Amino acid sequence: MAVGIDEAGYGPLIGPLVVARVAGSDAGGLRQLGVGDSKAIHRPGDLAPLETVALAVATAALGRMPQTYGALLAGMADEQPSGRNLPWQAGADTLSLPVAAKQPHKPHDLELSAKAVLIHPAQLNRDRSAGINRSAAELAVVVDLIAGAEGRSDVTVDRLGGRHFYRGPLQERFPDRLVLVEREDAQVSTYRVGAGPRVTFAVGADAFDPWVGAAACLAKYLRELDMLLLNRHFCGRVPGLAPTAGYPQDARRWLRAVDPELTKDERAELVRDGRP
Repeated sequence: MAVGIDEAGYGPLIGPLVVARVAGSDAGGLRQLGVGDSKAIHRPGDLAPLETVALAVATAALGRMPQTYGALLAGMADEQPSGRNLPWQAGADTLSLPVAAKQPHKPHDLELSAKAVLIHPAQLNRDRSAGINRSAAELAVVVDLIAGAEGRSDVTVDRLGGRHFYRGPLQERFPDRLVLVEREDAQVSTYRVGAGPRVTFAVGADAFDPWVGAAACLAKYLRELDMLLLNRHFCGRVPGLAPTAGYPQDARRWLRAVDPELTKDERAELVRDGRP
């Protein structure tokens, strides 16, 4: 059994940071769904290629195709804090899927499991106030997802930024097991967690590991749907507003237009403080 973990949305100022885990044993079947390097699959402005793959992965995990974004969230996602309380999330249960793909791939008999965690700006800002930076918040979620894959033989994670050393956080999460370092270098960090899983953090893992690639596609898709709801909400409030993907330069353009419409509480829920 193999497990892949990846994230989407680490750098933007607006929108959630999403971390996803996909696990299974049929790598060939996964590739038949079109899973590959998520950076090659996802083209900004065209959601269809990403949705075709990610929705097939979600369908295989849930045993049925989710009919709405709300159903997709309910089936596999945790939100910190509950994103369903955000005003722009009100449309999740009526956002029909697929949004852009004409016909998502059918997963046939592929068996896999999937889990995702959405960390919204308000939570990242609270973490920052408590002395927990974005990198540490993301790593905590990743380690929890590793722990939730108990009994799996191999876990591969797309390496988190420039961090090379992960033994400490793993040992803290698994205090009753000895975490051994097998390799730590500029490209790969590998650990054996007691008699349990081998955990590898590798640069660019979504390009060569299909399970990490599937997790990357799922994470990106969930973030894209969340941003779609957010843009629909605010474009309805601000005439002539062009949507944003949430990345710093364009997010600042977008915020200049939206700021007069925001309450203090809405701004705290919408915008990260901008520091890593």
